Amino acid sequence: YVQISDVKASNITFEPVNCTRRSVVYMACTELACGIRPLYVAPQHKVVEGGVVRTAGSGDWPWSAALLKDGVHACDATLIHPSWLLTTSICFQGQGRALWMARLGGIRISSKAPWVQEKLIVGMVKAQVPGSQIVLIKLADAEVEISDYVRPACLGSHTSVSDLTKRRCRSLGWGSR
Repeated sequence: YVQISDVKASNITFEPVNCTRRSVVYMACTELACGIRPLYVAPQHKVVEGGVVRTAGSGDWPWSAALLKDGVHACDATLIHPSWLLTTSICFQGQGRALWMARLGGIRISSKAPWVQEKLIVGMVKAQVPGSQIVLIKLADAEVEISDYVRPACLGSHTSVSDLTKRRCRSLGWGSR
């Protein structure tokens, strides 16, 4: 029999223990769901100029990706599939050829955390709808590894406009810290 020494530690260890009652806890892993933030902890908000602002913690926004042009942050995207990101065409307007990478799982642009993943961007598809600025970005090679730090957002189904007006939305972006 074993017990977990510290469930909040970054490196969980198991310690042997005596279990005279012979009671057992069974744990099983299931498929990781989209749109779930398993590491999110509700913050103590601070109000700045009438809006709520806070620094994100690791795993708070696992579908958020930074798009890097030649190693420099250019814009952001949302993971919608282990091989695809969603962003806006404005990100690429006026841009010449460059090496584009997607960085997922980090809360700092320069993060070297072990769960941060970088993927080469190998293509993009602009929406064919007139006036649309939606772009799908294809990631290279194998799919990103889905984890507590990297997982896709859920794409909604067909929803009426009245349902959309009742939803709360958040804007994500990379600050200066």
